[in-house]
Amino acid sequence: MDSLYSQIGILCLLSFLRASASVQQEPTAIRVSSRLVNLDIIVTDRRTGVRVDDLRKEDFEVLDDGRPVEITYFSRSSERDRPFALVLFVEVDNSIHPILPNLKSKLDHALRNLETRDQVGVFVFDPYNLQMVQALTADRESVLTALDRAAEFQSQRERAKRYKKFEALPNALVAGINHVQEQRPGARAAFVVIGSDFDVVSGKVTDEVSKRLLAAGVTVAGLLKSDTQTSTAKLMVQAMTLPSGGRARAEVTKYFSDRTGGESISVRGEDYGDALEQVIGNVTQRYSLGFVPAKAHLDGRFHKITVRVRPPAMHQKGGQLQVHARPGYYATP
Repeated sequence: MDSLYSQIGILCLLSFLRASASVQQEPTAIRVSSRLVNLDIIVTDRRTGVRVDDLRKEDFEVLDDGRPVEITYFSRSSERDRPFALVLFVEVDNSIHPILPNLKSKLDHALRNLETRDQVGVFVFDPYNLQMVQALTADRESVLTALDRAAEFQSQRERAKRYKKFEALPNALVAGINHVQEQRPGARAAFVVIGSDFDVVSGKVTDEVSKRLLAAGVTVAGLLKSDTQTSTAKLMVQAMTLPSGGRARAEVTKYFSDRTGGESISVRGEDYGDALEQVIGNVTQRYSLGFVPAKAHLDGRFHKITVRVRPPAMHQKGGQLQVHARPGYYATP
C-alpha cells in the first residue's frame, strides 16, 4: 500500500520543491514528472447545498484553458486510494472558550467518518502568531485534546509578535503545507480555517500563498464568524493601499477557499459545531479527477481549469448542480 501511495504522490501535483516557511520568497511552480494534473472537487445542489455523491466519470467534462481534455483518472470518495491529511487552523484572537464544547463534540463526530489511515493536525493563530499544537496523527483523542491547548495559547498574553499584523494565517497555511509534505507526502490535503471573516493582508502575500496552495493541491475551507459590524470595515480595506504598496484583501480565508475549490460558511453566534461537521464532510468526501496537460502548458504559467457536469447528468439532477473546483494550475516539465 505504501508503494501505491508513493506512485499516487508522483502522479499528483505535490512533487514541487518544499516551500519555505516565509511567504516573501518567490513561489515554486509545480513539477509534474508524470504530467498528471489531479483535481479534488465537490458537486452540490445549488438550491439546497446538499452534496451529490453518485456521479460517474462520464458525467464530467474538464476544460484546460477552454479546450476539452480526457479524464484519465477518476475516483469517488468511497473509492479513494490515497489517505487524507486534514489540518485545522483555529483563530484564538477572540475568546474561543464559549464555542469549545460544541466544537469538540461535533469534531469528534466528524472525525469518526474518516478512515483509520487518515490523519489530522491542529494549528492555532492570532493576528501576530501561530503554533502547531498537534502534528498530523491518527489518534482522534489527541486532536480533541489539542483544542484545549488552543485555549492555553490564547491565554499567553505576553507572546512576542512574530509576524506583521494579520499575516500569521498565511504563514500558518504555508507551515501546514510543509508539514503535510514532510509527514504525509502523496496524501490528499484539506485545510479548515475556524475564525472570523475579517483579515487585512496584502494582495501580494495572498497571491503568493494561493500559488503555494495550488501547487500543493490543497483545498481550503472556512468556518467564519459573521459580524455585521465588520461590513463597513471590509469595504474600506478593499480600497486601501498599504504602505508597502499594493492593495489589501479583507476576506482572506474566503479568497483562499475560492482559489482552491473549497467553500466558506458564515456562522452567526457561537454554534460552529454543525457547520464544522458539514465542512469536514465536504472536504473529505470529494471526487478525484486527473488529466494529462498539453506539453505546451508545462511552462510555469497559470492555466485555467473548468470542470462541468455534462447536460444529461445535469438534467437528471434537476439542472441545479454546482461544481466546486480549483480554477487552475501551474506546472513545469
